[in-house]
Amino acid sequence: PEGAIYDLYRATAPNVPLVTPLVRGLKGTGWVDRAGLVNGTRVHYRLVARTAAGNLPASNEASAVPAAIEAVRNPGFESGTFAPGWFSGGATHEVRADAARTGGFGYRQNGQYNNLVQTVGGLAAGRPHTLRVWVRSAIATARVAVNVNGGRIVANVPQTASWTLLSISFVPNGTAAEITLYEEAGRTGFTWADDWSVTED
Repeated sequence: PEGAIYDLYRATAPNVPLVTPLVRGLKGTGWVDRAGLVNGTRVHYRLVARTAAGNLPASNEASAVPAAIEAVRNPGFESGTFAPGWFSGGATHEVRADAARTGGFGYRQNGQYNNLVQTVGGLAAGRPHTLRVWVRSAIATARVAVNVNGGRIVANVPQTASWTLLSISFVPNGTAAEITLYEEAGRTGFTWADDWSVTED
């Protein structure tokens, strides 16, 4: 109704009780529910409109199942190329079938200041996120990083023949960040990466 504001009620079971609103005084459709949700666990909602004449009957119930939003394009290189999403610079870098951890393709580079970069968008400003990527390397100078908020958060890639999951936590001020794999010191030696993800925690 014109001029109405809304109280939103939420529960993890059907028949949401109209006792304590999750949010009071909503206007329009721009509000997003983020607090206290668990990916994969269904939640149920009801709205009550409030007008100058009083409260209207509660809405029908609606429900949804939260899920992590995948921000990385071509996260496992399954296109068989860098596109869409990735930029790679350096002399010896390639998407290869024998570089895959899972699926049909993965990424391999060989020292000499190679780098792999993607700008990921659609992030929730001010909310915690995690970058995860599976890596292995024959050298000790490979790095994974998130370039965000004017700085760089770095994790060292272990020098090991076994695939290792690296994680970097960050909170973007805006809705985008840059993720990268690079090698320092111009060392020669292979580094592999596959199955990237950036998700909101």
